[in-house]
Amino acid sequence: MRSFAIAAAAATLISSTYAAPWGSGGLWGRKPDPSKCLTKDAATALAEGFQGLIVAYTDANADALLADDLVDFSNSIKSLQGFPVDPFTPVFPTKEAFKQGQGAQPSVPLEILAIDAFNCQNVTLRWDANFGNGNLVAGITHLTASNSQGKPDTWQISAIYTEFDSLTWFKAIGGTVTPPGQ
Repeated sequence: MRSFAIAAAAATLISSTYAAPWGSGGLWGRKPDPSKCLTKDAATALAEGFQGLIVAYTDANADALLADDLVDFSNSIKSLQGFPVDPFTPVFPTKEAFKQGQGAQPSVPLEILAIDAFNCQNVTLRWDANFGNGNLVAGITHLTASNSQGKPDTWQISAIYTEFDSLTWFKAIGGTVTPPGQ
């Protein structure tokens, strides 16, 4: 009976490795399947692609980098737009909405500070944007990726979750902020 339990556990473990998105053995020393799981290079390319959309937006880059089913969440952006803060409603519910919104914005001096983590389908990065005059905005972005073409170099961003210091951003673009009680 004990031998059966050990054999069943071993069979389950082995079959799980073949069903895992990183391919057989990805966590046991073999390389993950880059068509099913982000590599460090692919994660870096997505982070730098996101940066490029903010610094020097083009529709061509957006079309290449963003999945057709893109959704973007940011209470920071909503507060700048004067919309109610609601973490469950996207600020840009579609790729086209993102393109229209970001395409209308001036360049932002966004610099990636670090890619803090990535796994098979997610990349998290910290960044800042120095607008000068003491207006340094810090932010964090989490990207969810998809690979509908199933090739190692066809990863796209399917969801964006971004938060940043929206008061400093508001001041940087010419707004005024009055502290409470003044």
